[in-house]
Amino acid sequence: MVQIDNEDLKQVRSEFLDTPKYRNTQNAVMKNGIKKSITNQSEINSHPFVFSIDVDSNKVLNQKQSGRCWDFSGLNFIRYHIEKEHHIKDMELSPSYVYFYDKLEKGNYFYQNIINTADRPLSDRLVNWLLTTPQQDGGDWPLLTNLIEKYGLVPNELMPETKPAWNTTEINRMYNRKLDKDAMKLRDLVNNNASDTKIKSVIRQLNQENYRVLSICFGTPPEKFTYEYRDKNKKYHTTGEVTPLEFYKKFADINLDDYVELMNLPGCGYKYNQTYGIELCNNVVGGRNIRYLNVPMHDMRRMVIDQLKDDEPVWFACDVLQEWNNPAGLLSLKVYD
Repeated sequence: MVQIDNEDLKQVRSEFLDTPKYRNTQNAVMKNGIKKSITNQSEINSHPFVFSIDVDSNKVLNQKQSGRCWDFSGLNFIRYHIEKEHHIKDMELSPSYVYFYDKLEKGNYFYQNIINTADRPLSDRLVNWLLTTPQQDGGDWPLLTNLIEKYGLVPNELMPETKPAWNTTEINRMYNRKLDKDAMKLRDLVNNNASDTKIKSVIRQLNQENYRVLSICFGTPPEKFTYEYRDKNKKYHTTGEVTPLEFYKKFADINLDDYVELMNLPGCGYKYNQTYGIELCNNVVGGRNIRYLNVPMHDMRRMVIDQLKDDEPVWFACDVLQEWNNPAGLLSLKVYD
């Protein structure tokens, strides 16, 4: 056992104060923050963002203080196809519309998992895990396809961003608190031998409550609308009155099931050219589950390049928070000194 010794602290303090590089770094970090002070500008300058293979994409959307990267990037991918097919510039699809139904479906998915584990004690690790975070912002490609294929899409102007959508900490905390309370009701029903009919009736009531909560935060999703626009040649177009699902099927002209997720997970016993999933990681009851095909990095690189050469964007996910310089838009192991 090692304890911190006061004499050691005196020595390290004296060395710190007598070393100019430590004092200079201290002054920079205290005034400007950690990342700004240790950014390697030479590494940033060595990446001018000029590529031999590129796609003609439009402006990037801003998810702000939310965990909806998968939602925004997925809609950017679909938007690219819509703009290309219909010759539109800077069209935006509504992330809040997708987010609304993601939250609603995740609540219902949580209820089903609570029913399935109601015979276990609250101290059970799985039950504890479910109750710790009933739902959250994160998602993946199959979760996005679950929502779009069930609920469709709407243009952003029909369901624009709201204050709770810009910073989702508040809604997540309050929504999870409600879901935890709901879980106790459902566990009591199961453990008191309530009928399936009674349990389903209570779940429908809870989902109705959730719909109202989400409507208050993000607006009420439109049932029908008419989308009017002018293409790049200033020619007027209209979809006529459509539902969100009709809008997606008729206007997007893309089969989301044509796309699969590849991953590179080396070592740890995970074999290449084999699919892997994540247990209890879904949003829609009965929806498409997450499946990754594990491939070597050189294969993934080749397929990504081939897709870009076909003038097709690439949707990807990674642990961006590790070596990510947001102002520069750079992922590099050398970006910080």
